Amino acid sequence: MIFKPPSGTANTRRIAARLGATMTAGALAAGLATTVAQPAQAYTEKCKKTYLRYQPEGWFAIPVDVTVNLCVTASGDLVYARGTVHWERGTGSMGDGFDRFALKMRLERNDADIKTATCTTTKNINERRDSHAIPPEGWALYCRPISASKGSAKTWTADGTIIYNYNNDGKGDYTSQLNGTPRV
Repeated sequence: MIFKPPSGTANTRRIAARLGATMTAGALAAGLATTVAQPAQAYTEKCKKTYLRYQPEGWFAIPVDVTVNLCVTASGDLVYARGTVHWERGTGSMGDGFDRFALKMRLERNDADIKTATCTTTKNINERRDSHAIPPEGWALYCRPISASKGSAKTWTADGTIIYNYNNDGKGDYTSQLNGTPRV
C-alpha cells in the first residue's frame, strides 16, 4: 500500500510522512516474520486392526469377538503408540468368563521394544455384552498413548499382545500376538 500524504500545511505533511514510515516499517516487520516462520511439522499415522475370537469352555461358553486397533503416530520430534480394544458377543454378560483380559502395547523401533504399557479391561468385558453400549464413548478399552523421541529413525511401529485367562480352567494366561502397524 502506498501512502500519499494529503496536501496542506507543513505540519500536516510531517505527520503524514511519519505515519507512512511507520506503516512501511510495520509491513517490513510482518514480511520478515513470515519468512522466518518454522515449517509445519509432519504428522504421519499408520494403524492396523486384528480380529480375534475367544471361546471359553464350560457352561458359560459364549464366544467373544474382539477387534484390536493399534496405531503409531509420528508428529514433530515425538512418536506415539496407542491401542483400542472393542468386543461383542451374541447374548448377555459372561459373568466371570475371564480372570484376566489385557492389551500389552509396544512402541518399537527396528522391532525392538522402546516403551511398553499394559491396559486391562477384565471387569468390563465380563460384565458388558459389547463395548459399543452407553456411556457415549462405550465401554471399549482405550490405552493411554506411550511416546518416545523420534530421532531420525523411520522404522517405528506399534505392536502388541492380548493376554487373557479363562476363568477356572486351571491353565493360566494365554497370549494372542497382534498384527503390528506399518512403519512411520
